Amino acid sequence: MKFGATAAPAAVLNRTVCADRTPHVTMGAVTRPARPPEQSSPDADLLRRIAAGDAAAVDARRGSFSSWLMAMVHHKAVDAVRREESQRRRQSLAGDDLVLQAPLSTYDVEDEAETRRVAQRVRTALGDLPASQREALTLAYYGGYTQREVAALTGAPLGTVKTRMLAGMRRLKEGLGGAAGQAHGLDGPAR
Repeated sequence: MKFGATAAPAAVLNRTVCADRTPHVTMGAVTRPARPPEQSSPDADLLRRIAAGDAAAVDARRGSFSSWLMAMVHHKAVDAVRREESQRRRQSLAGDDLVLQAPLSTYDVEDEAETRRVAQRVRTALGDLPASQREALTLAYYGGYTQREVAALTGAPLGTVKTRMLAGMRRLKEGLGGAAGQAHGLDGPAR
């Protein structure tokens, strides 16, 4: 097919016309053709009429603008609630799946008794420490503070806090019997 005078210009179609040849698409940039006015949307036409001040553009018998706006807000709110409920339901199902897939945990009375016995021994050993060492270790291990934070909380220099913690850990290790201290992570100062 050859392009004649009635065909669209080659630049708009992004095609090249050669004599006695079939037209082909070039590798150049493709431009979007301008939309003819007869293909404009009814919404765009309505907006133009409203902007021009045409009172007849909006039929008052169909309802007021505020009613329309409230209906649109209501529909968006219902959509949001449904979307959240759907997400909540999916998360609940995923949680149920995790619970069903998790192995059943067993409660071992002997383990619990041993844990309590060791905890009591640690409390007793901490009670035997000098107050400054006990304070530093308690803040670090039970409070979760770093050595710098312990220094700031107690008002002691950082080096002093490190020394107190190291001395306190050594005393705890001796009081707990060496191996028991290592087995429960009590063999070094908190960093």
